[in-house]
Amino acid sequence: MLIINKDIIETVAAWPAFVSAIEAAVLDGDYESPSRMVLALHDAERGGDGNLLIMPAWRMPEFIGLKTVTFWPENPQFGEASHGANYILMDGRSGRIVALIDGHELTARRTAAVSVVAAKRLLRQDAKRLLVIGTGPIARMLVLAHASWWPFSSIEIYGRQAQQVERLVADLTGRGISCAASSDLEASVAAADMISTATSATAPLFAGEAVRPGTHLDLVGSFKPTMREVDDVTMSRAGQIWVDNAAAVTDSGDLTQPLASKAIGQQAICGDLARLVSAGAVRQPGAITVFKSVGFATPDLAVAQTILKQTMSAETLASPALARSLG
Repeated sequence: MLIINKDIIETVAAWPAFVSAIEAAVLDGDYESPSRMVLALHDAERGGDGNLLIMPAWRMPEFIGLKTVTFWPENPQFGEASHGANYILMDGRSGRIVALIDGHELTARRTAAVSVVAAKRLLRQDAKRLLVIGTGPIARMLVLAHASWWPFSSIEIYGRQAQQVERLVADLTGRGISCAASSDLEASVAAADMISTATSATAPLFAGEAVRPGTHLDLVGSFKPTMREVDDVTMSRAGQIWVDNAAAVTDSGDLTQPLASKAIGQQAICGDLARLVSAGAVRQPGAITVFKSVGFATPDLAVAQTILKQTMSAETLASPALARSLG
């Protein structure tokens, strides 16, 4: 059994490989991923409610993957991450554990790669300005992924806590990415060609009137009906709304709430990631486009397989003994 931690993933990770693996997987009829299970948690000692998410997927007979995710929104108050995740990659026939993978790092990279898959088809080719709202690991990964794919002339990061924004800007700058903190969210929204949101917000982050025509919205944060990052105006102005999978329509407040208020109808939702990939480029230069992701297990498995393959081929880790141990 191979243990693949965050440092190993960072060493072997390659965005093109992740993006290609996800595109292939969502079109591959042999991948199966049932609806994720969401269980309620309560911490009587600290107080507060959380969730346990269980996400299986398989492509027989090669691999079975199982991801567990915990979400405690109050954790940052205690100096801990709000999300925790683990990924178990098993042999499809024997059930033997092939690898234990850092689920947090896998999830962050899978999420960002899925956003790239959608943006390849929805983002205007002349887009120059990226705004990322959020300062956590997913927001960081969104910047890394999108900056690796498009030559943005401006990358801004907005967050409620200035110190966290500055730390993220410093980290990304140290990695060779030119970016800056946004001190005026409304102005940054109005100027952006692409807006990626990765927050735990329960109310819209900005007024939909501020979004200019031709903007692509990449909505990541809301995965429960009580969570929301954009308002009814934003959704009603969208020329296209795409989702990563059907669960987004019932799980995310960014969709359940405007559907309930009739700001949009079901017909406004164009389809899921597989349909978007098969459709090819569907961008409309003058239209606001929305891609709403809540996460599903097929991309997790595709990225896990890719990480395993890259790890095995890395010169620093590959050895005959290791290859034999993994069969």
